[in-house]
Amino acid sequence: MPYVALLILLGTALTAWHAYQDRKWDWQDKRTCFHLASLFFLWGMLIAMIFLPTSLPRYVAVCTLPAATLIGLHLRNFKMATFLLAVLAILLIWHPMQPLPVKNQRSGEYLERSRDYLKDLAANQTFCRILAKDIPPEKPVFVKWPFGQMLTMPEFGYVDTPRPNVYVAENIIPKYAPVKQAKEYEQLTGNGVYLFSATAISYNRPVLLPENEPQIIYRDTSLPGDASLFQFP
Repeated sequence: MPYVALLILLGTALTAWHAYQDRKWDWQDKRTCFHLASLFFLWGMLIAMIFLPTSLPRYVAVCTLPAATLIGLHLRNFKMATFLLAVLAILLIWHPMQPLPVKNQRSGEYLERSRDYLKDLAANQTFCRILAKDIPPEKPVFVKWPFGQMLTMPEFGYVDTPRPNVYVAENIIPKYAPVKQAKEYEQLTGNGVYLFSATAISYNRPVLLPENEPQIIYRDTSLPGDASLFQFP
């Protein structure tokens, strides 16, 4: 995100500089239309990203092509282009990649197109396999999105048969899945099993954060961010 923002700002600055030099916009020129349309798109995307806690990679990446094209159109001077490209290369190499917030470190929508996404899938499969084999089906299981779908819809490939007594402990409930909603903390104090994973989709409490020294049944350490199956003694 910081690098894409830098490209957008550089493209905007170069466009403004050339517009100031020319002192006019030729509305019949296709390049002028491209400049304005690109700036409108890039700044609209940048403003939208500001209101998101973490911007999805696929949405951020779509800004790189028009921003780079704007920069390329204005770098006609080879010496100037060489200097700016060298600065961009240094910034790209030097700038530390910001890690995802803890609550997003296992979110598939942020890990997409990366090797970590495969680790996230494997961890989810392990959790579902343990619940299917080691936890009695009559025992209630409290999960977050999207584990409600994974445990009750075999067509996703995580379980062979739908698991009964699955509760989703947040305000977004998949209406197409046979799950129930745990709205209050009182529903979470029973003799159940809890599955917490540090994903982005947790819009309100309860979010199944382990408290009071729970008994850990299984904890996955393949990725940063907590992911554990636990119960209270």
